[in-house]
Amino acid sequence: MRRANFWTFPWVAVLVAAPFASVSCGTSPSGPGDMPDQSSSGGSASTSSSGSPGGSSSSGGSSSSGGSSGSSSGVGSSSGSEGGATSGSTSSSSGGSPPVDAGEGGPPATAGPFYASPSGSGTSCTSAAPCSITQAQTAVRAAAPGATSDIVVNLADGVYPLSAPLVFTAADSPSGGHTVTWQASANAHPVLSGGLPITGWAVADSGKNIWRASAPGAFATRELYVAGKLATRARSASISRANMQITAGGWTFTSTALAYLNQLAQPGRAELDILGSWTDRYSPIQSVANGTVTMTQPAWEENTWGYDTVQSPLRQGPIYAENDYTLLDQPGEWYQDTKAGALYYIPLAGQNMASVDVELPQLQLLLVVGGTYASPAHDIAFRGLTFSYTSWLGPNSTGGFVDQQTGGYIVGPRSLYPEYEATRPVWWQMPAAVQVSAAKNVSFAGDRFVGLGSVGLGIGNDANAHETGVGLGADTIQVTGCVFSQIAAGGIVIGGIQAAAHHPGGDVALSALTTAQKATIDGNITVNDNLVHDVGIDYRDSAAILLTYTQSVVVTHNEVYNVPYSAINTGYGWGTNDAGGNGDYKTRATGDLYLYQPLYANPTIAQNNTISVNYVHAAMLQMNDGGCHYNLSANPGTVVRDNYCNAAGSGLSGLFIGDYEDEGSADLTMSNNVFASFGEWVFANADAANNTGHLTWTGNWVSGTAAISGPAETNTGNTTVTGSQIAGFPAAAQAVANAAGLEAAYAGLKANP
Repeated sequence: MRRANFWTFPWVAVLVAAPFASVSCGTSPSGPGDMPDQSSSGGSASTSSSGSPGGSSSSGGSSSSGGSSGSSSGVGSSSGSEGGATSGSTSSSSGGSPPVDAGEGGPPATAGPFYASPSGSGTSCTSAAPCSITQAQTAVRAAAPGATSDIVVNLADGVYPLSAPLVFTAADSPSGGHTVTWQASANAHPVLSGGLPITGWAVADSGKNIWRASAPGAFATRELYVAGKLATRARSASISRANMQITAGGWTFTSTALAYLNQLAQPGRAELDILGSWTDRYSPIQSVANGTVTMTQPAWEENTWGYDTVQSPLRQGPIYAENDYTLLDQPGEWYQDTKAGALYYIPLAGQNMASVDVELPQLQLLLVVGGTYASPAHDIAFRGLTFSYTSWLGPNSTGGFVDQQTGGYIVGPRSLYPEYEATRPVWWQMPAAVQVSAAKNVSFAGDRFVGLGSVGLGIGNDANAHETGVGLGADTIQVTGCVFSQIAAGGIVIGGIQAAAHHPGGDVALSALTTAQKATIDGNITVNDNLVHDVGIDYRDSAAILLTYTQSVVVTHNEVYNVPYSAINTGYGWGTNDAGGNGDYKTRATGDLYLYQPLYANPTIAQNNTISVNYVHAAMLQMNDGGCHYNLSANPGTVVRDNYCNAAGSGLSGLFIGDYEDEGSADLTMSNNVFASFGEWVFANADAANNTGHLTWTGNWVSGTAAISGPAETNTGNTTVTGSQIAGFPAAAQAVANAAGLEAAYAGLKANP
């Protein structure tokens, strides 16, 4: 094996594992629909029939059993400021969740059930005298160590404004194999909110119909939620690259069509939102004068480096100037003046500013479930809850958002890296609003993830994307009957992207992993019967559902629609971390990757995942070069079967493929799927060096062409279908299409999508 010298760089330890840190405050959307067939007693989390990744470990970071680690190094700015730090730095005065045993006295000597309400007080936590949600957590912590039965916490109807994220660790986990269930009371729709409702609106500019309200400016939000939907930040019309003369320090323009940029009121708060083919980058502006736009560093130097860059995208998507009062000119747009403490908005037709709900986020995340590998959070269930109103502030920094694909991004100035490929092993992941890591037997059922400013639900992501500072290690997690909507990035992201995720024991065979190393693997996770739509609104490179390096993950019976990029993605790494690597990355102009990471002789942990009986429509609405199912790298034992993908009305802005097996894809089987209305139903990105191959497509119903050229690939028994209507398909294809998506017990989710 070729030796790598990457690990000798002094900055690697910081870039690999620095954790995410949070902020503060709270309010609501419409409540969730009722969860079908859920018992009010709150049973234990469902388990997968596949084997556990096993074991436990004291290695890989630490987190106090009393709550968040409160690390001062992380993603985003907890103060809400927009400059001065790289996108990987922050400090948090709150340090995450406050100690739950502070403030309201000792817990009752009971195992529940416990009751909480938005106006609850005291320590009784009974149905007659409910307590606050934090006091309920104190009560559970007192009862959990000696639990002799399941513990249930019933949350009354209403909005629970959070001043800090709720953090659940091993201390919140019961003994004896029992389960703690946090659930909506009967007919209740509790909302855990990071938003502050803004009222007192008055007309500020009658000519443009701009309304103004006083609003705190300490938290410089990137999202605003109006009537339960993510509103559009004030922005320009699309800027053509033909009118931009790119320089090392920014860009210049001579077109009079761009003269308005010279008049920006606060150019130092404005940004460019730059869409390429598979990237959606944010780069802050420093100043504008006489046609010269000086961009903030290091974001600009990083966003003009690598692949699908500002100046050289594979496909030239739009570029918008955003976040300045002078750009506020369309209904549905908003602007926050943090200096003046004011919020501006142009209402949509029919919106009454005296009554419409406007939520200004005050938190970056809402819920954290995680312990350590040796002492994981466990046996906790969340049922019938709504999680709403956050904004991730990472891109507010001088580092902007140096997007690479599906939420992976570069941190730090270009000077840290000898060449571009040195960045790849240390890309960070976007943190989620709800996070689960170092956890076992955790379930979400009938919950709503609506109005969130990053990824909705992150399961076992890298340490840098977790508030606790401990990533990965998600075992036996279930997500059932939930709604994911109005989300800035992806709906669900499972797995990490750095070396600890794909080779937890280093370059050794899977059979040689120790029990402690196996405890870090993300596996035995089920995502079923969820409605995922209108996600990736601000970070359009996001997939609706993404699993990276995982084992025995089942994604089944979900419906996905109205997404800007790919629908369901599996794998990561472009084959570079597989056994033997990807030879293309030794000789590219961007550098030799294997000078900065091992050329592995052994495979990654990714294997035995299942993507089945899902229904995908209206995908690839804004981006390019993706698929209904999109895969990267080897994934032995993984099957993609019985899915219905209909491309009618999809792929509006670029190439959209039914089954896209990108670089390094190997050892997957695609069978019994229906790919309707595609121009190209399958593409395997194979060449002599990237090891794409050993793929099987059999028994599918397909439309369009097939581009398959890798070694040892099987393409047999596939039948052509025409049209986009199920009634026109062969009977067997109709059966697959009709069975795909939500099962009958969960069809009610569509009544309140």
